[in-house]
Amino acid sequence: MLGDKIKDLRKLKKITQQKLAKSIGLSQSSIGMIESNKQGASNETLVKLAKLFDVTVDYLLGTDEIENIGYIIKEEREYQGITQKELSDAVGINENELAKYENNEAPISQFLAKKIANFFDMSFPAFLNKYGLYGDIPSQFNGDADWYESFKKAAYYDANSNTTPNKVAESSDIYETINKDMSNVINIPIVGVVRAGKPILAQDNISGYLPTLKQFIDNDKDYFYLKVKGDSMNQEFKEGSLLLIEKTPCIENGQIGVVLIDGMEATVKKIVKNENMITLIPMSNNPEYVPKMYDIKKDEIQIIGVVKQATKIY
Repeated sequence: MLGDKIKDLRKLKKITQQKLAKSIGLSQSSIGMIESNKQGASNETLVKLAKLFDVTVDYLLGTDEIENIGYIIKEEREYQGITQKELSDAVGINENELAKYENNEAPISQFLAKKIANFFDMSFPAFLNKYGLYGDIPSQFNGDADWYESFKKAAYYDANSNTTPNKVAESSDIYETINKDMSNVINIPIVGVVRAGKPILAQDNISGYLPTLKQFIDNDKDYFYLKVKGDSMNQEFKEGSLLLIEKTPCIENGQIGVVLIDGMEATVKKIVKNENMITLIPMSNNPEYVPKMYDIKKDEIQIIGVVKQATKIY
């Protein structure tokens, strides 16, 4: 129940009811009532508790629970030579709770299952797939659950939507648009780097391919995926995300593009143009990154393409 989870999380964090109450703006008596399951918690309180304990609201409420996967947690833990104590400490639960999950005596939240899979050094889909619990994967993905998940979760830029030009769309339901025979999908190459003097699609520069729906591709244009490096754009893209780039020397103000500067490795930035001046704007939580201006008549600047899609890697 909610109160039991909050009590367990508080004890694991080694804080008193008084300190917890002060942290989220409640009285100690209210915390006591919630932990004893005699009083519920408001949405605002649930959000504060989730943030404090680094969990999800769904986890607190028990609305994302999965049954009958505990045995694979035990099997993988033992295979990797990890003790119950090591695993429970790593994911923030006690050993008794972990034992219940492993013995299938209680359903486990998806949030917690993902944390456990990550501790095993794999994604949750890959973890399920290893033990045959993921489901069918189209043959084009070579049995790779992560690859298939990345494709399903891909966010496509739709020119006919209300998406503004300076924002790459981050969500779109595409689950029912993929043909079973994958006939409406095309493989787009993933390139390692973009450098001056080196063909982007040179064979030794291609690290793989990512299936992409044909309906989002202009047949008259060329595309490639580029992996995000560093944190200069982390407000928009996580490091490791794959960006679908439409090759073009033309770009609108406010769009995010790939730009080659002075013959160095290309960079991804938000672009603003004003006559012969071009400003490359980072979108980062790191204050070290600042906008930089270039004179296109004096500086060696080449626009490689515009970002059309971001495939986030979770």
